[in-house]
Amino acid sequence: LPELDWVAVAGGQIVGNIMYTRAQIRLDGGQTLPVLSFGPLSVLPAFQKQGVGGALIRHTVQLAQEAGHSAILIYGDPAYYSRHGFVPAERYGIAGADRMYRDALQALPLQSGALDNADGLFLEDDAYHVDAGASEAFDLAFPFRDKVAGTPSQQRFMEVLTLCKP
Repeated sequence: LPELDWVAVAGGQIVGNIMYTRAQIRLDGGQTLPVLSFGPLSVLPAFQKQGVGGALIRHTVQLAQEAGHSAILIYGDPAYYSRHGFVPAERYGIAGADRMYRDALQALPLQSGALDNADGLFLEDDAYHVDAGASEAFDLAFPFRDKVAGTPSQQRFMEVLTLCKP
């Protein structure tokens, strides 16, 4: 959703970005409720813990609300996203596509009552379903870079993602 994809710039350099996509909740009654999702939310390490990510979230949440979108659901660290009004999606009876309630699945209603009676399954956009082989082939078109793995935020996300129940 280009109208909700934003970058943060400092000193002429891109230091952060947020990207949105459409998603849906497949309600237990069979209907679907359109919602939004975002990710990645990224900030260059040298600019982290300075409010860049929060500013991107606040700005785009306001734009999404003004555009009349119903809610935003994401997978993320509750300790971070709760600061921005997100709550566990389980509170609204919303589980992941695997029918598991995960602490990492967070919801933010944008309109009053938007997630009332929203019991169902959160289904992300196909953009999040990446073929690993196709991704590796795509990366070959660019100069080689070491992939960063095992950062504290990546480790925390993996820990939170494993916290689940049926």
